[in-house]
Formats: sequence, C-alpha cells, structure tokens
Amino acid sequence: WVKNKLAFENEPFDRILPEIERWYNVTIQLKNGSLNNLHFTGVFENKSLVDVMEALSLSRGLHYEIKGAGVTIL
Repeated sequence: WVKNKLAFENEPFDRILPEIERWYNVTIQLKNGSLNNLHFTGVFENKSLVDVMEALSLSRGLHYEIKGAGVTIL
C-alpha cells in the first residue's frame, strides 16, 4: 500500500493474498498450497481485481475464478 498503489517487491504469494483481499474487499481461497512459495513483484495503480488476477495469472500460469466477492485460485 504505497501512495494508493498496490505494490509488491519479491513478496511470497501468501503475503500478497491478504493484501489483495483487503484492497478489493474479497475472500480468496487458494486450492493449491504449493503456490504460496511463488514470489511476485508488481505495482497496480487504479487496476480492477480482474486486472490484478490476470497479471498474476499470466506471470505464473495461475488459474482463477471470480464469483461475486470470492476468488478461487485453482
């Protein structure tokens, strides 16, 4: 949370997910615990939840579903 930006620098996935949950007021369910060991770097300013999830998906080949206020990462 830097200057109204969602920003990560080499952060493990398990530390990023709570930030995304708070930022977008959603609940994230992770189906594959081994993904917690992945690290991400990125800055998102004025991006939608879909934009953020797409970026994470493209960078690591993740698959996800958004249903209402819930996100499931498969």
